[in-house]
Amino acid sequence: KCRNASASAGEGPQELVSQPVAATTSRCCAMADSQSRCASRLRCAKGVFTFLGAVVGLLVAAQGVLVFVGVALGKEDAPDGFWQGCRWVAHGSLCIGLGVVCLALEIKSCCPKVRSHLGWFFANRLG
Repeated sequence: KCRNASASAGEGPQELVSQPVAATTSRCCAMADSQSRCASRLRCAKGVFTFLGAVVGLLVAAQGVLVFVGVALGKEDAPDGFWQGCRWVAHGSLCIGLGVVCLALEIKSCCPKVRSHLGWFFANRLG
């Protein structure tokens, strides 16, 4: 395994034969350790960005809820006409829908079981 990794790095077979086995093994182990650390950092970064994406989805959905609740609590003015009412409903619904879709996609990306069965779960809930 180590010889293939070294050979793919551009070294010829004569150089591999002339090197001691311990040096080749230690270099291969160092490369494997470096790749392992890199993979670990990538998994950590993916987890952080997935978490941040889920938080953003929740905040967007909360903003949509606040659009509706703000008028009910008197914090915002109620829509005056038909078109303002339509805009108010569209704004709140769009925020809630976008937040829920964002959250669903983040969950889909981080959980392999959900990723493989999300279409089935969704179709099952509809019908």
